[in-house]
Amino acid sequence: MDEHGREAQSVARFNQWAPSYDDDGVQRIFAPLHRTTLDWVAALTTEPASLLDVGCGTGALLETAASRLPGARLVGADPAEQMARTARRRLPAGAQVVCAGADPLPFADAAFAVVVSTMAFNFWPRPVEGLREAARVLAPGGLLVIADLFAVGWLRTVAPMVGAGNRPRSRPAMGRLLADAGLRVVGWRAVSRRGPVPILHAVAATHR
Repeated sequence: MDEHGREAQSVARFNQWAPSYDDDGVQRIFAPLHRTTLDWVAALTTEPASLLDVGCGTGALLETAASRLPGARLVGADPAEQMARTARRRLPAGAQVVCAGADPLPFADAAFAVVVSTMAFNFWPRPVEGLREAARVLAPGGLLVIADLFAVGWLRTVAPMVGAGNRPRSRPAMGRLLADAGLRVVGWRAVSRRGPVPILHAVAATHR
């Protein structure tokens, strides 16, 4: 199957998942992940005026952001129309959700102070292009935070066993992708744990 076929298959799967997505057991991981990711955003930047969630799903992170950033312009993008529709029903007036993938992003240059993506990056069919789009819509001095499964720490030993299409990237590999997009890493942080063991990590970056 070619790239476009895999992308269409992934979007179809998420469209089917949308009605039951918020009741799925994965929310036990996602809810604290969203809070921790936003905690890190708050530690790295002061009251951003705008935030874009790429791969927003049903809008859970944006809903949390609405209570924490009441004055911010909140926008979500997701390639699965059913996910986007659910997010629109969920979010308060003023929030915007568009049906779009990571590339191209249907927004103007330098439109957002913060761009986030949680548990979506490894599904981007063209990560290089997606990161370039994130850099394009990010305002000068803005912040990009991507939280996902990365080959960090003990996960480096299992990463080679994961399917190539979703294989977690190492810190050096992710740093190279970000650099190719004109971004520089400002830090890494564990954002989800099972007991004392870090499971998910986030990388933060800004313009070079």
